[in-house]
Amino acid sequence: MFGLSKSDGHKGAAVAPFAETSTGLTKESSATDADDSREGNRDDLPLLKSSSSDEPSTKSEVGAQAAVNPTTWNMTRAQGLGYIVFAAFNFSVASVCVKYASHRVTSHETVFWRMAVALAMNFLWTRFKKRKLVVESQYRRLLLFRCIVGTLGVNLQFYAMSKMVLTDAVVIIFLSPMFTFFLGAVVLKEAIDRIDFAAAVASFLGALFVTRPAFLFGTGDEASQAPFLAVVCALGGAMTQSIVYVTLRKLHAVDHLVAIHYFFAFGACTSILTIAFLGVRLQVPLDARFLFAVFGSGFFSFVGQVFLTKGFQREKAGIASVMRYFDVVFVVIMDIAILGESVNGLSIVGATIIMTGASVIVLRRARTK
Repeated sequence: MFGLSKSDGHKGAAVAPFAETSTGLTKESSATDADDSREGNRDDLPLLKSSSSDEPSTKSEVGAQAAVNPTTWNMTRAQGLGYIVFAAFNFSVASVCVKYASHRVTSHETVFWRMAVALAMNFLWTRFKKRKLVVESQYRRLLLFRCIVGTLGVNLQFYAMSKMVLTDAVVIIFLSPMFTFFLGAVVLKEAIDRIDFAAAVASFLGALFVTRPAFLFGTGDEASQAPFLAVVCALGGAMTQSIVYVTLRKLHAVDHLVAIHYFFAFGACTSILTIAFLGVRLQVPLDARFLFAVFGSGFFSFVGQVFLTKGFQREKAGIASVMRYFDVVFVVIMDIAILGESVNGLSIVGATIIMTGASVIVLRRARTK
């Protein structure tokens, strides 16, 4: 399935292996390029690698640019934050589309349409950017693992969205930074301090307000009516997403557009095989609303990713990551206004706790980089 190349890698890609750098490059520039490539392969970071003109490469250049024209610099950052908020809006619309489509089809069918539409759009984008769909042999197994785990995660998330109140499902899925935090400590041997650990624990406690298990909240109206399996799938979706983040950090030399292309291709193929295995008849969308929902799940996800990319190119990663939590805000509004679902007040409390804990970790770790 992966493109074959023995030595050339992916010429013309935005991120390339650094083993064959020319002698004229300094160690500082090589390190900067390596940092850019690592950022480009995270799902929550840019799809597009910024050029040297997009962002100053050193702190002194940042200060010099701000001193010469601070208004322009502030406008650039404001524009970046605007892009991220717009990206959050698109991701929220995509989630609403998934929920609406789940009223007509199974979650497996929704996964297929999302993957197929996103694959087509990403393929056109790679052609436009003149990227070669080539993966060097030493990265293929890890990329395959990323595709398997990522596809499993999308299936778990879509099932949870179809069975739970959308706000509750999305909030639980947004626990992924907490899982990434602990996985980074175990797998990548990253240090954990007391404040970060306390913030992570607080976020998990916040999840209890969202899930509202009966053994804590009783069996009254405050207890969650969501099926236990759906809650488990939402937690599993958050966990698999965190595994993907850690895996992508090890795939820093693989072009991010290429990695995403194979993820969409793998997801589309496996979902259609799953549909055939389960004997589900794939429904072709003919109704206008249904058509908008199934295609919108892929379209708005892709548009959101593009603007998230542009936002991360103009704003610091820590601040930009926190701005991602506008997803939850938009989902709550759309869940009530469009889907007409009732959002429990305790879910809002839990969402606030989770977002606060995650923000503390993201901002503190961003300052140490």
